[in-house]
Amino acid sequence: ALADPEGPRAAALRDALSHAECSSPHFLSYTDLGRDVGALRSVLPQDAILRIDSPGRSVEAQAAMLNRGYGLGPGCTTTPERVLALCQRKGLLVNSAQWYRGFTAILSDISALLEGRPDVASTASPEAIATLFDKTSTHALLRDDGIPVPPLVGNPQCYDDLDSMMTASGHNRVFVKLRYGSGASGIVALERSGSRIQAWTTVECVREGGEVELFNTRKIVRLRELEPIVTLVDALCKHEVHVERWVPKAGFQGCTFDIRHLVVAGAPAHAVLRMSKSPITNLHLRNERAPVESIHDRFPAGAWDGVEATCRQVAALFPENLHVALDIAISPDFRRHWVLEVNAFGDLIHDCLWRGKTPCDLQVAHLYGTMGSHV
Repeated sequence: ALADPEGPRAAALRDALSHAECSSPHFLSYTDLGRDVGALRSVLPQDAILRIDSPGRSVEAQAAMLNRGYGLGPGCTTTPERVLALCQRKGLLVNSAQWYRGFTAILSDISALLEGRPDVASTASPEAIATLFDKTSTHALLRDDGIPVPPLVGNPQCYDDLDSMMTASGHNRVFVKLRYGSGASGIVALERSGSRIQAWTTVECVREGGEVELFNTRKIVRLRELEPIVTLVDALCKHEVHVERWVPKAGFQGCTFDIRHLVVAGAPAHAVLRMSKSPITNLHLRNERAPVESIHDRFPAGAWDGVEATCRQVAALFPENLHVALDIAISPDFRRHWVLEVNAFGDLIHDCLWRGKTPCDLQVAHLYGTMGSHV
């Protein structure tokens, strides 16, 4: 398993394999892989199954991505001499475009290795993971397949650019997202009405030596003045952003919500409501959760079937991935839905069972049923 050996995903996999009465997997960290792809080649036995998992929040793993991405594209100028010190500053957003290019370079190494090892089965395609970590590419792929997604506003270079795009599109409520971010990193929900403007964000701006630094936090704050909003958006745009229309969301128990829906082996499985009194619903931000069954009776006939049909349609775009995790918004009348995000990982859903199995239990069961018994 390619993952942080000390992280929660590794623990979930160990538990699932234990439940299946299987020996523990061998773990390789992204830090080791970033130094030398041969580290993976040397630990893969014959007929192995490789699980590619999230790099997690390890400082060393983040540094490995950034170092690998140095010089690989425009703006990838954060030198290895600075990387580790920057990554050690908790929450600091460090050159997300360079991180992405380093991550995709490592994924390309894995892909090349797998091409030379036809005996090794992977639980995900490295190319699919690279696509799923690029919000603009994923949005275009879904849209072109007829999957309902929020309308695209664009990829602005600064606040003035965003303002012009909003005016041209007629969308006065938008979500600004890091093009290569995840887990609510660098997210802004922005709305304007005439001269009034406000935004909700998880990002704290700090001026340091004349430069604006951005720190991800677990606190959702509301900004009501134009100047700090402009400063925030301008700084985020330096990392590359993806902007969509802010679609209306249904409410439940005094909150708006969306749904994290896990799809395993092409079939909808675990689902949970992510509920918030703000526009940002991610559960790690201390938002509330509820079983998806709590709202099933609110859907008109056929509407929930439509949600699950969309889950299958999205999964079919990534057939080599054992699982994908969707974030789905439901309209206030429960008749429509939109896919907000598709996550390459996203299966760490706590205290949620489907047919008596945890997300990791279910994946292990599918691996044993369809890919053999060697893990």
